[in-house]
Amino acid sequence: YFNRCFSLFDNLPFFPAFFDFIFDHSISRTITIKHGNTILTLSCPNALVRYRIKTFSAKEPETLSWIDSLTDSDILWDIGANIGLYSCYAASRNIRVFAFEPSYLNIHSLVSNISLNNLSASVTIVPLPLSDKIQISEFNSRFTRVGSALSSFSSTLGYDGLNFSPSVVYSIPGLTIDSFVDIFRHSLPSAIKIDVDGLEHLILSGGITVLHKVRTILIEVNDNFYDQSVSVKSTLESLGFVMVLKDHSEMIASSTPFSNTFNQIWTK
Repeated sequence: YFNRCFSLFDNLPFFPAFFDFIFDHSISRTITIKHGNTILTLSCPNALVRYRIKTFSAKEPETLSWIDSLTDSDILWDIGANIGLYSCYAASRNIRVFAFEPSYLNIHSLVSNISLNNLSASVTIVPLPLSDKIQISEFNSRFTRVGSALSSFSSTLGYDGLNFSPSVVYSIPGLTIDSFVDIFRHSLPSAIKIDVDGLEHLILSGGITVLHKVRTILIEVNDNFYDQSVSVKSTLESLGFVMVLKDHSEMIASSTPFSNTFNQIWTK
C-alpha cells in the first residue's frame, strides 16, 4: 500500500529528493522494536522502511507465529527477504537463515540490519533471484526507494498477475532452488518462506527435488492471480504438503490492493 502511494509522486522531479531530505532530518537512523522477547535494532533510511518497522508485529502476525514454531535445528530460506525483518527475527531465535534478496535497493539495509543485531554468523545473504530455470535475465524494479517490493525477475508480472512498467531494469543471473542446493549442499532448507510478489509458483517449480525434503513452507498467494494460485496448490499437494493455514491480518484485509492476498502455510 505504501509503495503504491509513493509511486504517485515519484515521477515528480523534485519529490524524491525533497521527501528524503525531510525524513533524513526528522526520523532516527535506527529504530529498536520488541516482539515477544525478541528485541531488534533496525536501520531506518526513509519513511517506507519506518512503516515496515513500525508495523512489524501487526502486518503479518501469522508469519511471526510460523517462525516461532521453528526450532534451532531448522534451516530457513527467506526468499524475498527485502530489508531482512523476518530473517533477523528468525536468526535472533537461533535459526540458521539464507536471505535471498536481489534488489539493489534493499541489500544495503539488509546488511545493516544483520550487522546491527550481530547476526552475521546466522544469516547468509544470497543477492540473486530464484526462478523456474537457471538463466541470465532482467530484474524489473517497479519502485526506486529502499524497502520497496513488487519487483519481478525475467518477467513484468506483478503480485496480481498483471503486467507493470518497471522504473529500473538490470541484468542479473538467477538460479533455481534445486541448482542452489546442488552448488551449496550444506544449505538444504527444512523451512521455506516465499514472498516475491508474483513469481512464487515459478520458484516452486524449480525446486521439486529439494521440496521433497522440506518440512514446512509459508508462501504468499494472491487469489486473483489464478495461474499462480492453482499452480501453487497443485505443486505442493503433489509433494505431500497439506495446507494448515490461510490467513492475513486486518491490516492486509482492509487494504484494497492486497485484500485477496494471503499467507498460506503448508506442512507435511
